[in-house]
Amino acid sequence: MPLDELLSALQTAQSQTWQSDETTGSDHNATETYPTPMEQRSSTIHCFLAQEGCMGKTVASAWTAEVLRSLGRNVVVIDADPSKDSLSQFKALDARKFVLLNEDDELDTEAMDAFVQEMMERTPDFIIDPGAAGFDRLASYLKRDAVIDYMAEQGKNVCIHTFVVGGERQDRLAVQGGMVK
Repeated sequence: MPLDELLSALQTAQSQTWQSDETTGSDHNATETYPTPMEQRSSTIHCFLAQEGCMGKTVASAWTAEVLRSLGRNVVVIDADPSKDSLSQFKALDARKFVLLNEDDELDTEAMDAFVQEMMERTPDFIIDPGAAGFDRLASYLKRDAVIDYMAEQGKNVCIHTFVVGGERQDRLAVQGGMVK
């Protein structure tokens, strides 16, 4: 779908209101409207995660940033791919490079804690592409330290975008993940 069609569809979806359904006995007001994601006061943190490269994380991150900006949102783009510059290669995104792993190839938890605190204190939407190389360590950090729960409790919207694969790729990922012996 071309970007202009996607934007048009998003804007149409934003302007729609709930309609009362007499057949289900719904008791909500037919004229009541609810805030759309673009109207919410809180920022949203979008993190694109996949355990293998070349699955579309960078493209999806870039498109999401562009769509949000075209809808008037303030967006900070973070390139946290430890193996290469992914989002940073697109100059128009003005992506900030974030060093996810330390010199021992482990997640830099001190830097991550500071970054989480920065996201909590600022109001723009964040788009984060951590690349495949940091997937396991970042996913462990998010779970171990209950980071997503903490952000949600503080009023932040958190969207973890992941990718579903099939065919040969699915088989290869299952073997790599230890699911197939």
